[in-house]
Order: sequence, then C-alpha cells, then structure tokens
Amino acid sequence: MIDEILGKARLNEGYVVELTRSLVKVPSVNPPGDESEIALLVGEELEKIGFKVNYVEPSPKRVNVVATLKGEGDGKTLLFNGHLDVVPPGNLENWSFDPFGAVVKDGRIYGRGACDMKGAIAAFIGAMKSMVDANIALKGDVIIHAVADEETGGKFGTGYLVEKGYAKADGAVVGEGSVFNRIICLRPAVRGLCWIELETKGKAAHASKPWAGVNAVLHMAMILSALKDFKLKCPPHKYLPAPTISPGTIIRGGVKTNVIPDRCIAHLDVRINPGLNDKLVLEQLNNLFNVLREKEPSFSVSMKILNYAPPAEIPEDSELIQYAKWAVKYVTGEELKLKAGYGSNDSQFLINRAKIPTICGFGPGDHQLGNAHGPDENVSIDILNAFTKIYSLLVYKFTTSS
Repeated sequence: MIDEILGKARLNEGYVVELTRSLVKVPSVNPPGDESEIALLVGEELEKIGFKVNYVEPSPKRVNVVATLKGEGDGKTLLFNGHLDVVPPGNLENWSFDPFGAVVKDGRIYGRGACDMKGAIAAFIGAMKSMVDANIALKGDVIIHAVADEETGGKFGTGYLVEKGYAKADGAVVGEGSVFNRIICLRPAVRGLCWIELETKGKAAHASKPWAGVNAVLHMAMILSALKDFKLKCPPHKYLPAPTISPGTIIRGGVKTNVIPDRCIAHLDVRINPGLNDKLVLEQLNNLFNVLREKEPSFSVSMKILNYAPPAEIPEDSELIQYAKWAVKYVTGEELKLKAGYGSNDSQFLINRAKIPTICGFGPGDHQLGNAHGPDENVSIDILNAFTKIYSLLVYKFTTSS
C-alpha cells in the first residue's frame, strides 16, 4: 500500500513542479490583496482529483478555497492549511529573475511565493493526487484550506474560516516552511505578534526657534533608540527564539521643513512567546517609558495595539507529530528534528480558536536558502518532491489510524 502511494508520488513529481510554477506565475500580491485568480486555479486542480470545492469570499476578491475529499469510514479528519497571498516583490532591480516568471534553474523554482508558500500548496495537491491515483480508500476525510490574507493578519482568510465554522478536524498541518539549510524539520510552536502604534505629542513652533517648541520627532527618536536594546521579560522556550521588538518599521512626523513637529507616529513589530500577551507587552513598554518621562518632563507618548495574535504550540508527544516523524523517516531515512522559526502564521487561529491540534509549520520552504519575502525567493525541487511523499504518507497514517 505505502509503496503504491510513493510510486504514484514519484510519477507526479513533474506535475507538482509545474503546478508550483503555475501558482507562482499568478501575482496574488497582498497588499492590495486579490486571491480570486489563484483560488480558481487551485480549486479546479482539486476538483479534478475528486475534491468537493467551495469558494468562500468574505470580501470582494478575497477568496478562500475550502476543499474536502470524503473518506469511506469513521477515520480521523486531517486539515491542510496554506496561504495563497504573497508579499510584494519589492525593488525589481534586486531580482535576478522575473518574480512571477517561475524560472527553474539548478534544481530550484524561483519566484515570489515559491518558498512562502505556494510550493507547499502544490505539494498538498500532489500528495492527494497520488493517493487518488493509487486508489487508496481512506477512512477519514481530508480538507484543504488554500486561504487569503495571511500576509496581513488573516482577517479574510483562516481567521474568517475559523469564525464561520469551516475549520473542523482532528488534526491540522500548516505548510509554512520548516526546512533549515536543506534539513527537513517540523515547527511545533509559533510566535505570536503584537503590532503597536506609538504616538508622541509635542508643541509646534517656528523651526528658527527650536527652544519655543517641543519636538515630537526627537521624543520618538528617544523611544526608538531605547527600544533598540530593550528586552521583553518572558520565560525561555525550548524551541522559539526570545521575543523581539523591531522599532520604527513605519514612522511619520512633521508637516513642513520650518515647523517644529508636534506629532510623530511610529509602529513596532513585537513577536512574543508563550508567557507573554498584549497586556503584558504594553505594561513592560510603559515601565520603560516612565524612565524616559523622568529624564524629559515634556515627554508624552501613547500606545495603541493595531494587531494581536497570541503564540501557539502543539505538544511534542501529539499523535500528529509522531506520524510526521514516521513519514519523514520512511521517505528520507533521516530523523525528523523539531525546530522553530521566527515569524507568526495562521496556526494560531487553528490552535487557539478552533482548538485543533496543529503542526505550526511543516513545509518545503527553506529558512536559510529560500529567501522568503526577499529577492530571488525559491524552493528546492528535491525537497518539494520529498514533501509530496511525506504529506501523502501522513494522510494515509492519520486518516486510517483508529
């Protein structure tokens, strides 16, 4: 049975490569956000192999694919989750290839989304095509969510699907990259995010008399400088890196060259681990700001949370992780390592809201070599094909286990 599945997966290697290329060629850039074309492409491929496909559109052009392949018994249901949107390509002069050309060179597919994470979606589909081609009768259902809006928070994607009751399964896999310098790993935990807007207020005056005003931009500079070396207090995590603050990812201040600015806005990207939440982050930041207030009596700052997603994790001894270890060992001969990435992803919706045991990241994107969000983003064809086989075995084991 297993050899039949893997045999079909080997025959489908070219299919997975070409499907990845087709997905990369669709510029599903977010912002502005339009997944309608790529959702249709994915839905049509899933219909060809027998999935019942539903398109969920919470806002115009923000389209999610919810596809189900029914099993023939009372086995467990496995959900695969991957996002269709990609970040903008940035400065095209920094690319060696057309970011939406899906060029194949030296065993890699290049293009925006190849690593993050259209390759994983193609591998999901290739794995299920291999199961169908091998005439495997699954006891449980397989659901594939190909979602919108992950790159800007998931409001129109996984968050919406969870809220509306589309996420019901016994286990889930988010196909975010989990390869580290060609070594296949599994991410059992994911950091949360807390995006914060800071506002400093001052007093406008003629710029020829700086002493007559209070420069809100200089006060914001004090904050950003202090945050550069500031460490949030949080219990250490076995896999996740320590919490981080990226200060001043957006900054706006001043209205005219010869006017002392009376207002300045700056954004912080804060990534947190279990043991921290949005309230504790604000509390620790406010303690820092109180120290600055003591040094500068005219100092004034307020904080507003723009987006918050808590961290999430799955127990190491979960059944799903044990089956993933088995599948990786069977396909590659290597022991599966557990390792965490730096970012946040949609697994937090599935774990924290839908209460589904979810692998937080298990996909072909390579953290060291894939250059996700950067120029010349790419995915290894060998690892892409390995994951097609791994996913198929994981489906077989999980949905047929009692």
